[in-house]
Amino acid sequence: MVVSASLGKGYSVWLTLEAGTLEFEFLWKLIQEVSARYGTPVFIPHVTLASEIEGAREEVLRKARQLAFELSSFVVELGSVDSHGIYFQILFANVRQSNAMNAARAAACEVFQVNNADYLPHLSLAYGELSEAQVGNLELTELDEGRAVRNMRFLVHELQLWHTDGEVATWSHIAT
Repeated sequence: MVVSASLGKGYSVWLTLEAGTLEFEFLWKLIQEVSARYGTPVFIPHVTLASEIEGAREEVLRKARQLAFELSSFVVELGSVDSHGIYFQILFANVRQSNAMNAARAAACEVFQVNNADYLPHLSLAYGELSEAQVGNLELTELDEGRAVRNMRFLVHELQLWHTDGEVATWSHIAT
């Protein structure tokens, strides 16, 4: 089994898809199917722009609103499906680099004073502690859908602030 922390820390800012779109529904169904099969947590499809943000709730909320005001909508394009063998990157689709994505990340780093060095833009398809065999099986069976995930494009619908302290099941949406 993969040994890794399964607890989130602080607050996170997510880029989200519009619910009801074909892309959202496809990814949402895929996340739920993987969860049902492997007992992994369920979460809405999103790209984390910044995580482990510390501070008082009202201050973090103020900064999130400032960031939302600064950002314009842009398109995210997904790349290959991969795993890094750690809880929050057990199965994900890479986000292709773009000027808009890089600018959004840079703005988030500036507003929240977070480090940009180890950021990997991605859209998680599963969180969990899965064996290499389980991940391999997912990539071959469930993610036969991976062909549909790769090259998927979607418009960032909104920026969401989440309190991501503790287990995934306890995370809560703060603001959109």
